[in-house]
Amino acid sequence: MPTTLSHLTFIVKDLDRSAQFFKTIFDAKEVYSSGPKTFSLSQEKFFLIGSLWLCIMQGEPLAERTYNHTAFKIQESDFDEYLARIKDSGAEIKPERPRVPGEGRSIYFYDFDNHLFELHAGTLAERLDCYAQSRIYDPFYSEENQARLARSIADAEAGKVTIHELIED
Repeated sequence: MPTTLSHLTFIVKDLDRSAQFFKTIFDAKEVYSSGPKTFSLSQEKFFLIGSLWLCIMQGEPLAERTYNHTAFKIQESDFDEYLARIKDSGAEIKPERPRVPGEGRSIYFYDFDNHLFELHAGTLAERLDCYAQSRIYDPFYSEENQARLARSIADAEAGKVTIHELIED
């Protein structure tokens, strides 16, 4: 069983520009540069972000943007500082998705090679707790609605009603 994350590798068009991006936004410390030598697939640079090993390799950037992303934990008190760093870097900031109150704020932004990053000021425990609390107050999860849902599913499975009839009801 894997015990922890080993490293992250991102393919980038411009090693120097990307190196500056990671240093500026993430306080990444460069610990290796292959220079013109290639021990791997292409020229590369290694960084440490805290204790996380991050690698950038020269190559063609992602052709399109997706919601696949890498999220880093930040402190709420540092949120505005990181937002300013990202703006100053010229990176494109993505509008934040709707949030359940209490799950923590996030900044989503793209690097120059279409990789999406998130800086999140929350924890898994906080998110799970606020999701659980939201279920308590959401009428969809009331005992009455859950019992009705169970009856409807049983009726559909027994052939008493069609899914279309359930949706209209």
